[in-house]
Amino acid sequence: MLTSASWGGQIVGKISDWINPDSSDADMASKSSNALQQELNWAAFLGLQAVLLPTPAAAPNTYNMAQVINQAIGGLTHMAIWVTLPLAAAAPAATQPAAAAAQPAAASEPAAAAADLQQDLAVNGTASDRSSSSSVDWFKYWCVLYALCECSSLLGVALIVPADLPSQNLIRRWLAQPLKALLLPTNVFTTNKRGYPVLSKPHQQLIELAFKHGIQVVVTGEPCHKVAPGPCQPPPPPTPAPAAAADSAAAAEAAAAAAGGDALPFTITDPG
Repeated sequence: MLTSASWGGQIVGKISDWINPDSSDADMASKSSNALQQELNWAAFLGLQAVLLPTPAAAPNTYNMAQVINQAIGGLTHMAIWVTLPLAAAAPAATQPAAAAAQPAAASEPAAAAADLQQDLAVNGTASDRSSSSSVDWFKYWCVLYALCECSSLLGVALIVPADLPSQNLIRRWLAQPLKALLLPTNVFTTNKRGYPVLSKPHQQLIELAFKHGIQVVVTGEPCHKVAPGPCQPPPPPTPAPAAAADSAAAAEAAAAAAGGDALPFTITDPG
């Protein structure tokens, strides 16, 4: 059974994956908002240090999610809320504007990203559910959500590391945000010649960068590698019982019997 200290310092909660407060289905959005409030309240009751929100299914609309998070943060004192987002957008690289990588600082402003998103919504309307998530700019989504939550210190982001990493400019712009954890799926690891799971050089550099900035690294997913167990080592031989004390006691008893007396309850040792 876990102690209260373990719940508060070693456990991170996880919100149900089906929850989607910004769903285009009004009934689904309402049920998701209520369920999200209940699960956040339960996590706060347990005294968890943080709780992970699933990757949003609908984007760029994030207003319902921001509303629920704001209501939860208003009643929190220490528990943090981490939003799970992909490190890179799922859209092909050819569809990404070249200027975005050249000017990462301009895109990192939450207010500017919120204004751009509101303009996109005015032109294109509300995005659909998971079918439209392939073209989401998750960094812009985060900036909008962070701005709507008034840049609360209790709100952070956890990034899912892909197998193909984006450019260094796209990675480093996340360092200006409250990045709390990197989620490293097991399918990102490759297998070396000896059959052990290893990371590529770019992934190793990313993990080193995370450790340098105090970002947690969490390995997720099922085991994908089968490592052959090493040969079993034979058990060490049993240690023989010391025979010196037994021999000295037997010699004392024999000497006492030869002299016609009783054996002393102790052994006299010659200091010479």
